[in-house]
Amino acid sequence: MAALRRTLLLLCSLGLAAFLCACGGAVKPSSAVPYHTLPVVSSAKLDTAADPAPSGTSSDPAALRPTSTETASAARETTTAVSSAAVQTDSPASVSESGETTETEETEESTPSAEASSETLPYKEIAALYLAGMDERAKLFQLMIVTPEAICWDNPVMVPDNQELSSKPVAGLLYQAKNMESRQQLLKLVEGHQEAAPLPLFICVDEEGGRVSRIMQTMGTTPIKNMFTYRGDGPEKARKNALTLAQDIRSFGFNVDFAPVTDVWSNPENRVIGERAYSDDFNKASLLIASAVNGFHQGGVICTLKHFPGHGDTLEDSHDHAALVQKSLEQLRKEEFLPFAAGIKAGADMVMTGHLMVPDIDPDNLATFSHKIVTDILREEMGFEGVIITDALEMGAATSVSTGGEACLKALLAGNDLLLCPAGQPENLTACVDYLLEAIQNSQLSWERVDESLLRILELKLRYGILEAEAEVVPETSSDSTD
Repeated sequence: MAALRRTLLLLCSLGLAAFLCACGGAVKPSSAVPYHTLPVVSSAKLDTAADPAPSGTSSDPAALRPTSTETASAARETTTAVSSAAVQTDSPASVSESGETTETEETEESTPSAEASSETLPYKEIAALYLAGMDERAKLFQLMIVTPEAICWDNPVMVPDNQELSSKPVAGLLYQAKNMESRQQLLKLVEGHQEAAPLPLFICVDEEGGRVSRIMQTMGTTPIKNMFTYRGDGPEKARKNALTLAQDIRSFGFNVDFAPVTDVWSNPENRVIGERAYSDDFNKASLLIASAVNGFHQGGVICTLKHFPGHGDTLEDSHDHAALVQKSLEQLRKEEFLPFAAGIKAGADMVMTGHLMVPDIDPDNLATFSHKIVTDILREEMGFEGVIITDALEMGAATSVSTGGEACLKALLAGNDLLLCPAGQPENLTACVDYLLEAIQNSQLSWERVDESLLRILELKLRYGILEAEAEVVPETSSDSTD
């Protein structure tokens, strides 16, 4: 039956692809809608009517404009150009206790991260259509995840007015304990931010279990201890813990967890990671991490492996200054890389780079800013095709070498896709975008490089239903549509 189902899905996919190439049909958003009001794209309306402006050169600040067959063709060419680095469109796989990937079996407690029927959707083409209609500044904001305070400096538990998020259309928001007062308030905050955002948001939290659990500690959700506590309980316990975390945060509207901690506590003197790690043994950690990825996916939440290339054998705290990894590349391949490789094989959605110095690989740059580590090793050698996100760029280790727009530029050139917390205040956030725009004008950064990351980001949102791919194109109106 499984083979028959896969055959039918393949035939449907091929039929849909042929239909999309042949059809035409126009749906035009109103020219009065500002660039930051981005409509939802229908998978059945990939070919529509008037050409969009070239990437990065939009002179019309209108919303996403799905247009004629030329547009669909351009979208296909865009996705082909970056296909080697695009996100995999398969549904996340389950992982057995042996660490081997298997087909996910539906259970009562399981909440698939992507609907089975959505496997036939042309995510890359839909993502390319969103991308084709974005204003150049909107593109750059869509590379960033920030705290609510970076959008509006007012009370962090209140929703800013629509104009604030419309003028700074970031990819997502990271909530901290100070943003959480009560269940009702938090639900209202998440809902309010999503309603105010021109494009649906990644709603993110650090919910690892134990001492790093923003929602558990403020909202009293299911008690889960530090993951090191469960190191002897096997992969099934790791899966169930991750599933519980995912279900708990999802009940508040969160769709991204910056977990699991994939570092291995191999240095007993390490306190910044310590008991946050799943194990002090590399092989055991690999099995546990793979199962945790499975659990997060069953709970319908995007998960993040952190902190690549491995923070567990350091002494320093990267919140304050750079942490030193003294191992050789060959040692890292045999040890620190193992749980990351297992998590990637299990279908992890994101990998977070750490503010770590690894002299044997790149003596001149933090891992976050190292093309050798981010692109040559993580992307190419290890074959990770998902979204790469930096650790917070306002942490001491990063600001000690680069700040603001410069840090954003260096992170993108290294190969990161998402920039986490590049600024803590609205004016600084806008300055980061201005810096990147100037870097593009000065040929330090290309729109091709920006678009490559944006396609991964948009595709991830589509796969998890954060962006609705099947609804009709209905541009929203807003009170500031004449801005």
